[in-house]
Amino acid sequence: MKPLVMNLSNQKNQHIVWLDVVRFIAMFTVVCCHCTDPFNFYPGTAPNIGEIKLWGAIYGSVLRPCVPLFVMITGALLLPVRGDTSTFYKKRIPRVFYPFLIWSVLYNLFPWITGLLGLNPQIILDFFPYAGEEVMQQSFSVSLEYILMIPFNFSILAVHMWYIYLLIGLYLYLPVFSAWVEKASERAKLMLKVYADFAEQYMAVPVVQGVKSETERFAGALDTYTIEAMMQDGKALQSGTSHFLGQNFGKAFNVQFINKDNKLEYAWATSWGVSTRLMGALIMTHSDDNGLAPSWCSVKVEIIA
Repeated sequence: MKPLVMNLSNQKNQHIVWLDVVRFIAMFTVVCCHCTDPFNFYPGTAPNIGEIKLWGAIYGSVLRPCVPLFVMITGALLLPVRGDTSTFYKKRIPRVFYPFLIWSVLYNLFPWITGLLGLNPQIILDFFPYAGEEVMQQSFSVSLEYILMIPFNFSILAVHMWYIYLLIGLYLYLPVFSAWVEKASERAKLMLKVYADFAEQYMAVPVVQGVKSETERFAGALDTYTIEAMMQDGKALQSGTSHFLGQNFGKAFNVQFINKDNKLEYAWATSWGVSTRLMGALIMTHSDDNGLAPSWCSVKVEIIA
């Protein structure tokens, strides 16, 4: 009989506190980072202009980790990619791509539209202060040139779209990264199957195989796989776990090996084990108030408290 496998984590209802904290820090630093831009592009001719730009660059550099933080949050929430790759792309790419395409075209057409409306070219600099003299021509050919460049890079009129390029690229590569992670965790899954087969075939204890949620997984592990033994009252008892540790413990304890390219690499590790809790699962599954009577045992065992 094929074993029942389910994902014990409920991502929709799950509240991951540490990710919320990191998200708040990332949002706060993004706002602060953009507040430093006027220092870097100070239009005046103050005597201390060099000092103004220096401190703008220093503050900006300190706050730049906001973008990598958002990237890491995306990876933490989406890796490993579970399910079909095409479904992953269909669910996420259109949600980002179509608004990105529409707004990129509109931004690049803005100078030409101002020309059609007979507006002063100066209004372009009011909206896009970093735009060059080329856009002041209010020419359709210039706008068309920028639009044709969208698949390759953002224009000076849509410079704030750079993050969407990063996000789309991240979505495109996530299934590839996920495949590497899944391959590295196969041994951990293999041991989980060993536990499940032993519990069901030799102990006659029904179990549910699954993956622990973010808040329940082993500290430092990338994934924790578990068998949950089903008790007579319908409750589940964790009866065996297998952890995929990634390279976290290899880095923490400086465990390295020489790979096939003759270079040092931190060890990828797994950890698994069962304890006397499995014996408790056996007793709670097959016993009643009068003692333990497994279906495969001809002698009744009396439990003395």
